[in-house]
Amino acid sequence: PPTDINNKTIDPCLKTTVDELLQVKNIEGTMADILSALEANTKVDISVTQGQTAHGVIAETRSPSLSQNRDPDHVVYESIFRVEIRIDESLFQSAAKEGIAASLIHEVLHAYMNYKHIDYNQQFAQHTIISEKYIQALSSFLISKYSLPPVDANALAWHGVEETKLFTDTESFNIDGEEVSPRDLQATAAQYYGGVDDKPGRGRPLCSQ
Repeated sequence: PPTDINNKTIDPCLKTTVDELLQVKNIEGTMADILSALEANTKVDISVTQGQTAHGVIAETRSPSLSQNRDPDHVVYESIFRVEIRIDESLFQSAAKEGIAASLIHEVLHAYMNYKHIDYNQQFAQHTIISEKYIQALSSFLISKYSLPPVDANALAWHGVEETKLFTDTESFNIDGEEVSPRDLQATAAQYYGGVDDKPGRGRPLCSQ
């Protein structure tokens, strides 16, 4: 279907990181499969921007809307779903490429569910769906794209949905034969979003190749 993901970020390092992500093909059931599941007569317009997020999070989905174009007989011939994914400009500079990528895909999932009216704009309910259906796909993508260790990839996949029952009720996760506690996953993910001197504790800084 016609899909536009427009990178409207300004910072050159952030812009390059987002461009690199959007150019990836066949990303293991995440962005490509999600967007390809949309109806053929619906145009999807996703704008990736930078600015201030409402609650001080690294990224958020804003202002999802669905409009319809009708012919003179009032028959709908095109639907347009628009949404903005905003990356917080006060936080991204200390984040790693891998962290930005995980957050961006997380928000695309929200955008998709809003488009499908799956728990529309109900963040916790949508997080539950992400925790149940998309953790493996997202972690597999991060391993493939960035050669991350499985524990780190899973930590980033869980980042943002740690309040869900599946995460809080699990004593430890078996990741590639290693038992890892939820607390350790949270600590690992946090290092991809900030560290010493505004540099990530893990991963590649945005301006790195």
